[in-house]
Amino acid sequence: MSFPRILAGFAKYALPVGVTACLAFPAAAQEYTWRIQSNLNEGEPGYIALEEDFAELATEMSDGRIEFEIYPVGSLFPIADGLEAVGSGVTEMAVLTGGYYTGKLGPIATLESGVPGSMRTPLERFNFFYERGFIDLAREAYSDSGVYYLGPQFSPSWDIVSTVPITSKEDFEGLKIAPSVSRRSGMNPWGPSRFS
Repeated sequence: MSFPRILAGFAKYALPVGVTACLAFPAAAQEYTWRIQSNLNEGEPGYIALEEDFAELATEMSDGRIEFEIYPVGSLFPIADGLEAVGSGVTEMAVLTGGYYTGKLGPIATLESGVPGSMRTPLERFNFFYERGFIDLAREAYSDSGVYYLGPQFSPSWDIVSTVPITSKEDFEGLKIAPSVSRRSGMNPWGPSRFS
């Protein structure tokens, strides 16, 4: 099985389990050991899926030619330095999301992370990336950092954590809500009038 075919297999199996990955390619060799830093801690469902549904399957698909060492968030590099870490070879692969890099990737980062309320299902997200062509824009944006964008995370809707029960839109009235990292950072790719 060729190396590009292995990568294509990774995409086929990684995307449905919710893995967003960025890759830096090593020099050609017969066997590989890649380090992957997750954006989650050990024991979290997404971290376990990375171990069991991605790394183990990819190792099996490659007949053992590629193995993975998986590290929890912050073990190899601060998450804010993920693009540079993967691009410079600190690690070969990382589970990242564009919201961490709005200041580095511009509006593509915000769209790649998912604008709240824009896509309600994993299928809508799939169509946005693969049927409408956003995958090509994301790959181009990440490539400027020396990173290959493998694919988006397909997951259910974002969770909202609250100190009070929320069962209707009226329950949001008067609550203070902390937006995503890209909004908190003050880096508004669309200009101040869009989100003011």
